[in-house]
Amino acid sequence: MKTDALIAMLARGNAGVAPHAVERRLLTTVAAGAALTLVAVLAALGPRADLAAAAQLTMFWWKLVIPLGFAMLAFGVARRLASPGRGAGPTRTGACWRSSNSG
Repeated sequence: MKTDALIAMLARGNAGVAPHAVERRLLTTVAAGAALTLVAVLAALGPRADLAAAAQLTMFWWKLVIPLGFAMLAFGVARRLASPGRGAGPTRTGACWRSSNSG
């Protein structure tokens, strides 16, 4: 894109984006990546023979919950970074940060 065309586009104002377009695009990308990863791992390693027995162990669930928690945090950060003009919104982290720095 040429600089003049970019300046003209920005001067016209906010073009508007469909509601939740960023979230839909991120979720689609994450879902496609997870599906491809699952297919690649199952093709390379095959299914685990003792999956039912492993699911009875606490460590199995921790190994599932911890990465999912980090993935949710990363999704929130990516969503926020993808919309630079949008406010952070009501978040507990933001409220704690503001209350701790107000003093």
